[in-house]
Amino acid sequence: MADRAIRLQEAHTSRRDAVVALARRGEAVPFRNRPEAFLFPALVPARDRIPDAPKTLELTEKREWAKQQHRLELESLYSAVGQRLNGNVELDAQLFDGEVRFLVDGVPVIEKVFVSKEEGPFILAQWKVVASTFSVTEKTTGKQLCDRLRKLIVTENKALVEQFVKLQQKIEAIDADISAQEAAMNSLTYRLYGLTEEEIAIVERG
Repeated sequence: MADRAIRLQEAHTSRRDAVVALARRGEAVPFRNRPEAFLFPALVPARDRIPDAPKTLELTEKREWAKQQHRLELESLYSAVGQRLNGNVELDAQLFDGEVRFLVDGVPVIEKVFVSKEEGPFILAQWKVVASTFSVTEKTTGKQLCDRLRKLIVTENKALVEQFVKLQQKIEAIDADISAQEAAMNSLTYRLYGLTEEEIAIVERG
């Protein structure tokens, strides 16, 4: 048990150091908010809605109507994301075949975001950081999460990008190792105390 505790402490220390290193690189570069259409590629721009406005409206009124329709659709998209959020969800991000997705409890809430081969791993790494650091409460809205996902690093420093991606991957690997070590330690503890399956269930629910 003591040996396991030492190894677990070392893993947590390694994770802390990697998080600090990752944060330093994030602080060294500016961020830029991507447009809403980055997350929602099918979102129709307000200007493209003008031809669909009622014919009885003046041009100025048609433009205002188009803006209002755009806002309503965007609010609906944010709401759909927000419905997946509560105080006990698992966030994650994936990159496959040039498409980056953000998932809540394994369900994609942001998808069909197609990126270049060069940009994909960097966006994935940043979204993975969001997934591991974004705090979800009963008051968290879909817009808050989407605004965070739109906020991406702007840099031409390829070395920084490579280091950022590798550090994020290292943190993810350490997290998996910590989870495995904790599960093994818990199992050993249950055996040492001779807990029954019912008692173990009570402990894990708590």
